[in-house]
Amino acid sequence: MKFVNVFQVNMIFFVQRSLHRCSQNGASNEVIVLFNGMRETGPNPDKVTMIEVLSGCSTIGAFDLGKWVETHASERGLQHDVYVVRALIDMYAKCGSF
Repeated sequence: MKFVNVFQVNMIFFVQRSLHRCSQNGASNEVIVLFNGMRETGPNPDKVTMIEVLSGCSTIGAFDLGKWVETHASERGLQHDVYVVRALIDMYAKCGSF
């Protein structure tokens, strides 16, 4: 049981670093691919991951995925987090739905 928790923490850390690097280098499509892989393997995305993904969604206009992230953030109680809300506003504004 402890091994699984350590594995999940390491996986989340690795994906977050990869998402951040891709996002900083303008590789938004790779951000989306990494995030979808993370969703399929099981670790729940945390606040930092959601912010990076919303940034990627803003850049490439992935409105549907951005809406999924918003729903997921609300389910986790992050709908009032300043950084998540800022990323959501940016995503809505850039996707033309604000």
